Formats: sequence, structure tokens, C-alpha cells
Amino acid sequence: MAKTVPLVFIFAVCSSFFFSKFEDVQRPLNLSAATYLSGICWILIRSSVCVGLNFNPPNQNLKSCEGKIMHEVVLLAHKVWGGRHLTREETESFLKEVRTARFCSHNNDETIHAAPVWFKYENGKIVILTPKRSCKARNVKRNKNVSILIDVEKPPRGLLIYGKAELDNEFDLKSTAIWLCEKYMSKEKAKDQWRIATSPATDWLKITVKPERMASFDYG
Repeated sequence: MAKTVPLVFIFAVCSSFFFSKFEDVQRPLNLSAATYLSGICWILIRSSVCVGLNFNPPNQNLKSCEGKIMHEVVLLAHKVWGGRHLTREETESFLKEVRTARFCSHNNDETIHAAPVWFKYENGKIVILTPKRSCKARNVKRNKNVSILIDVEKPPRGLLIYGKAELDNEFDLKSTAIWLCEKYMSKEKAKDQWRIATSPATDWLKITVKPERMASFDYG
């Protein structure tokens, strides 16, 4: 910690000189140089304190601090770009209105598999259907940790969801498929279209994700 704190102050002094000489430097929105710099320095000071606790991972204190630091970064980003978080009511409404999600799971080679999916949100859980032999199903069987990105461009807003996925092969495909399709079409049309959306020649699984953490943004 003794080594890291001086670095923070050196950075602060150099940055102060930079901003004093180049006050017209481009910064997001119209934040003053002092405001912009103080936010950066605050994050660095927090980082220095955390690193000073114990630099040898895996250390619970360090992991906890890393999470807090990232939280500070997110808060600063919201201030810099004028964003805000979605309220609980807005989150619930957003999950029920947006049509497509990006379902992200872990491949065997440690890369990320991301796929657009239809989904439905109900009772605090996200449900999708997928073929039993799909990459999503294979990945979830091996690693239940998944992420789901749900966002729209106009206005720019979205949710990043972290949770654990559960596979279910003992469910009624017809009723579940109709229930899910009702989000995208009328109930009558869903009754006719569910067989097209879920080929009977394919074995299907239901994936249910219970969110453990959610990060939201709204730059509208």
C-alpha cells in the first residue's frame, strides 16, 4: 500500500497540471476538469487501498474490493455520460417488453458463446427453449453460470443479467411453447405457430435462469 498511494498522488499532480494547461480538452459532456479528475482519483485511491490489503489472489478482501471498485467505475460512467439505472418497475416492464435477448454461455475452450433468443420473463425468472443438442444446452450442462444481455438502441437502455441456468427436459413442450410465443403474437396465432417454432423432430429443453445480479443502464 505504501508504494501504491504515492503513485496516486503523482498521477493526481500530473493530471492537475494537464487539465490546468489544457482546459479546453475534450471531455464527455460539460464536466469541469476538477470534477472529472476527482472521480478518477477517487477510483484510484480506492484501488490503492484495496491492493494494500493483500495483493496475492485469490484473496476475499481483494475480490470484494474489486467489486466495489467496479461499482465506483459504473457510477462515474453514469455521471460522465448522463446515464441512470432502471428502477425496479422499469426493469420489470423492460423484461416483459423487449423481444430478443443475447444468451451467453461458456464454451469448452473457455470462449463465450452468444446467441439471440426469444425469451419470457415471469415470476423473477427468464425462460427460453432450445434444442437438446444445441451449443447452449451443452454449455449449460457443463457450466451453469450464464449471462444475458437485453438491450435496445432507441433510446439506449438495457440490462446485463448474471445467473445460473437450470435445464429441464420434463416439461410439456406444447403448453410451454404456446406460453412463450404469446409474447410475440396473439394467443390464437401462438396455438397455430408453436409447432413451426419448435420442430417436433427435435428434442427440446427448457432453460430457466434465475438472476443473481443485474446491471442496468438508460441513456435515453
